[in-house]
Amino acid sequence: MNALSLFNEKAGSYLDTMPIKKRNSLKVRLIKHLYQEGKKSIPELCHHARVSAPTLKRLLDELIEEGLVEEKGLGTSGGGRRPFMYGLNPDSRYILGIDIARFEIRMGLFNLSCQQVDELIILPQGLENCTDVIGLLKAQINTLLHEKKIKRDKILGIGIAFPGLIDLKTGISYTYFHKEGVPATRLFEKELKLPAFIEHDTRAMALGELMFGMAKGKKNVLCLNIGVGIGLSMILNGRV
Repeated sequence: MNALSLFNEKAGSYLDTMPIKKRNSLKVRLIKHLYQEGKKSIPELCHHARVSAPTLKRLLDELIEEGLVEEKGLGTSGGGRRPFMYGLNPDSRYILGIDIARFEIRMGLFNLSCQQVDELIILPQGLENCTDVIGLLKAQINTLLHEKKIKRDKILGIGIAFPGLIDLKTGISYTYFHKEGVPATRLFEKELKLPAFIEHDTRAMALGELMFGMAKGKKNVLCLNIGVGIGLSMILNGRV
């Protein structure tokens, strides 16, 4: 038995005894980190996930087998061997982002490299001039997936931002998409047949800037959303 087989055997025996819930949680953590930070080496991923190298390698192998992760070549060396780099397979899954404003809707389809797959879709209808926003979104999403030949199960979910008073803990919107006691997420999911996540428009803007934009790596930032009205979201100590 060589060192590599022993390495894989130890990782396998540990993963075999690891609860499925914990294993999946670690996979989600790795996917999220790769999505936000780009390609990483095994030592970097071990440090983030707080697991051993053998365990990390087995998790990566499972994600590669599932088509979600792929090798990205060799990284730079800080002394010694150049490490193998791993990243998400860009077109293995997609994410829909939708910004619903008062007089227009903007929709973008993104791959797992956070790259826009097609041109931004801008619809001249919104909360104040459309009687069935969810129905409009349903038709537009169906058309988009058909044109791009993307299967529905390849869509991880839809992030939906809109203004108004929203209880993010319960998912209930008191200004738009309000149905007594029913979370807005449930209304969207029922019609769109996809996992939906809602966020206040100004807070969504701040989250986007913190993770991918001009506020990335910064501790304290004020984000102004100037449109029909003026919204403010604050990033304090690196959190929105």
